[in-house]
Order: sequence, then structure tokens, then C-alpha cells
Amino acid sequence: MTKKLITFTPEQSILEVMELFAKHNISGGPVMNDDGFLVGIISEADCMKQISESRYFNMPILDKSVERFMTKEVETIPHDISIF
Repeated sequence: MTKKLITFTPEQSILEVMELFAKHNISGGPVMNDDGFLVGIISEADCMKQISESRYFNMPILDKSVERFMTKEVETIPHDISIF
């Protein structure tokens, strides 16, 4: 388990998120609110789905925020639980 995570905020732009995905060679990450609580997950798949839909309908996407596209239903487990 990594302890130094790259996290995102609901207010970040999709363009910034995609740039960070490429820079850090990652495909997703947690979305945290100002209080440090997990509020969602954003992934390349979330971004690509929205990009393809925006292209189809000829609507801009890159100025949109993470909050619109992130997965909000996130299942979590305690950090000290055994995976076995």
C-alpha cells in the first residue's frame, strides 16, 4: 500500500487531472474534500467516457470539474484489515 497518494479535489478541472495522470503514470485517484475526507474516485475511464460524449454532442469538457465526473459511490475497507 502506498502512503504518499496523489489526490484530487472536486473543484479541479478534468484537464488538470488528465495532465497529472500522464505525468505520474497513473490511471486514477481519490477525490478528497477540504476536510480530507474521501468523496469520490476519478479514473481515466471516467474522463474518457465524458470526453467521447462531449465530442459526440460537440460540447466542451476541459473546463468542467472533477465533481461532475467522479464516481461517488466508493467502497472502502479499514486500513488494518487483512486482505486474506
